[in-house]
Amino acid sequence: GLGVSVPSRVRPRTLILVPIVHSVRDMGLLGQQAPLDEAYGRLAQARWASIEQRVRALQLDWSRVKVYQDGLPAAGAEIVRRILAEVQSPNYDLLRWLVAQGAELVGTESPTLLREEYGHLQAVLCAPDAGARARARRTYAQRGRALLAERDAYIVRRIAETLADGEIGLLFVGAAHRVVEHLPADIAVQKLVEDDRAPQ
Repeated sequence: GLGVSVPSRVRPRTLILVPIVHSVRDMGLLGQQAPLDEAYGRLAQARWASIEQRVRALQLDWSRVKVYQDGLPAAGAEIVRRILAEVQSPNYDLLRWLVAQGAELVGTESPTLLREEYGHLQAVLCAPDAGARARARRTYAQRGRALLAERDAYIVRRIAETLADGEIGLLFVGAAHRVVEHLPADIAVQKLVEDDRAPQ
């Protein structure tokens, strides 16, 4: 991980980065229209089995852990609870396990930006013909990079505001996101390691 030196009187904040792949089921209704092949499905399943094994092996005091999830809106606690209960996927199975251990699930993303992202994806996947699909793809491509950067800035703010001194955060996030380089300097970042040792 990236070591950060902090004065001894401050209990540092730590964020463990969990790189994820999205399964079709994470995408809800959109996933049913997404043309992802079986090989991708098998890869995602194997990847999640590995992630789950490594997260469960972490020797953490779960009551001091906050969990952040790519794609989970920073909405009221009731909405977050409902999403947690309804989404059936390996990712959300693991989130439910973490919450059962005493970890706190934190709404992570801007609902407004997520709605915009969803709208672009829907326009591409539900286009009535090839021309409309090409136009929707172009629109999404033009906005996509800035949209992702805005989503990342929001995620960084949420983590900075909610992760207290001495707490550990787990961030489940897709590879396209660039969150780590924008975090405050007092948050030590570690990546979920390939072997099963807990972060030191």
